[in-house]
Amino acid sequence: MGAPVAAFTRISNDPIQIHCAVYNPDAAAVLDPTLLKTVPVTKGLKEEGTIVINSKENPAEMRKILNMHKGKILTVPASARA
Repeated sequence: MGAPVAAFTRISNDPIQIHCAVYNPDAAAVLDPTLLKTVPVTKGLKEEGTIVINSKENPAEMRKILNMHKGKILTVPASARA
């Protein structure tokens, strides 16, 4: 396992004039599911936000692991498909 990395992307139909970290994202993606045990991957995620996790586990199991009561959780077995 390497060091955890955070990256940010802003998406808009209008020109984006701000170039800094995103502190309250609408969505988050977790490419390495081992980070779920060591990094607060939902920190700052909007209450109604969406998190996409590279995992073969079902979203209900991920909801328990993340202790996430609201928002949407999607899982995709991306590593297995790669």
